[in-house]
Amino acid sequence: MNCVIVDDEVMAQKVLEQRVKNTKFLNLVGIYSNVKGLINGLRGRQST
Repeated sequence: MNCVIVDDEVMAQKVLEQRVKNTKFLNLVGIYSNVKGLINGLRGRQST
């Protein structure tokens, strides 16, 4: 299952990233500090 992390605190991002990496069924596809970055990142992943 693909997932993303959206959090404005760098330390929280790092903790969540480690938890996701230690969960075999999760695939981390991005880390963002806000929703605007998430939206732009997802748009960049779309195929045309």
